Amino acid sequence: MSMLDQHRRQMAREREKKIRLSKDVQTISGRLSGKRSEIAEATNESTRKSHQREVDSLEA
Repeated sequence: MSMLDQHRRQMAREREKKIRLSKDVQTISGRLSGKRSEIAEATNESTRKSHQREVDSLEA
């Protein structure tokens, strides 16, 4: 196998690896973006409950 063929194969492997990594990043990014809204909702609910407990204790 010539040196040029080896170089081409190496470049092809590196390109495939880069594509796989890029897809992984996109997948992870999608998961995180889905979790952000869940976290915000949970935080808002937690804050609301905390404030309600404060109000309840002041009314008691």
